[in-house]
Amino acid sequence: MLALPTWLTILGIVTVFIAIGLLIPGVTKSHSERTRNKAHMAILMWVLWSLFQSVLSLNRWYMNRNSGWVHFVFPWIFALAFACLLYFTPRGKRWVYSLNIHMLAWLQLARLPLGWLLIAVNQEKQMPLLFHSPILQPEIILGVMAIVYVFVQKKMGKSAHFSFHVILILVSIAEIIFGYGAIPFSHQQWSYANPNFAYQHFPFSLIPSVVYPLLLFGNFHSILALNKNAAQEH
Repeated sequence: MLALPTWLTILGIVTVFIAIGLLIPGVTKSHSERTRNKAHMAILMWVLWSLFQSVLSLNRWYMNRNSGWVHFVFPWIFALAFACLLYFTPRGKRWVYSLNIHMLAWLQLARLPLGWLLIAVNQEKQMPLLFHSPILQPEIILGVMAIVYVFVQKKMGKSAHFSFHVILILVSIAEIIFGYGAIPFSHQQWSYANPNFAYQHFPFSLIPSVVYPLLLFGNFHSILALNKNAAQEH
């Protein structure tokens, strides 16, 4: 672990659990009684994944320069494999498309504590920011947009929904690429003066391995579900 204030470590852990907790409404308000009854399984899976990633991080998995980028892409390989099970198997499709996409939008509110966490870690010189001004921290801006979206989404047109999620996807991908590219190892591309040590240490390693996959799942699934609903209406 990094030699950071205890409150910052706690904030990192709390941010992860907030992100997982905000998935609950989308599952418990599902249109399927079976999905609602099995809601605890979905949440438990994310908690166990977080614990597994924590163990890897605490055992210096993300600090091993011998394996390099393979260690960092492991969570994303797992996420893609799990997505294939959800979207390309009958049982997976029944579950994922039964989620309440209006309530799933609450998941994006996790960007607010995430933004504050990124700013705090940056001020400790353990992570660079995509934009140097805290006022322009993208996750804070997107979190505020998400608050508005949650309350007006039922009045929005299809194009507005797509635009919202595409913006969040693009910004998230930019943040992830920048974060990985600033990690001090053989593939580092930028921010040599202030490398991204945070992604290598618990609990901040959970940002790219747990929080961002969860947020992007919410964005991508909302787009897919909206497309499916539009197709059924026609």
